[in-house]
Amino acid sequence: LAHVSTQLPQRDRRLKVRGPKAKPPQIVNFESDFQSLVQAANTARDRLLISALFDGGLRIGQSLGMLHEDLDIGRKRVRIIRRTDNANGALSKQRKDFDVDMPKRFFDYYAEALVDEQLALGIDSDYVFVNLQLQNRGRPMRYANAVQVIGAIGERAGVPLTPHMLRHTHGTALAKEGWSAPQIAKRLGQSSAMSAD
Repeated sequence: LAHVSTQLPQRDRRLKVRGPKAKPPQIVNFESDFQSLVQAANTARDRLLISALFDGGLRIGQSLGMLHEDLDIGRKRVRIIRRTDNANGALSKQRKDFDVDMPKRFFDYYAEALVDEQLALGIDSDYVFVNLQLQNRGRPMRYANAVQVIGAIGERAGVPLTPHMLRHTHGTALAKEGWSAPQIAKRLGQSSAMSAD
């Protein structure tokens, strides 16, 4: 060990790269902003989409892939099914099917969208979220259209908004209610509590 004492101490230079911290995901202010968003929505379909993302914590692909048969109105529940053949290309990121309990207002918006819009316009589609404009009427909504609709609603309500912000808001609301990370992950259809989205 004599050679150890004759060596000069060496500096351990560890490179530490510090960049700007990633911003935490934005959320909206739960019920107060939600009401502003609902009032800024032009159609029942759009109110239903806001509710699916906010009240259910659903991803946009899960919402756009939703069929009428996936809704269990009696139990106030929605079945999220991963389909690879959706006409609009929508796909649930989660490979396993799962159920999400939804509040009454989701089904109220659904009834309004179905009766006052789809049926009133003569639309016969298996999809819950469809185009209402004359061009492409009745075709299932696509990602780009849904993102544009959500952004426009946020702009009218004065709330910068993306579909994923509504999902993060839902998760944050559950955490504030005391839900554990595994419970939130299960509710959001995540395979792991470590998943960020």
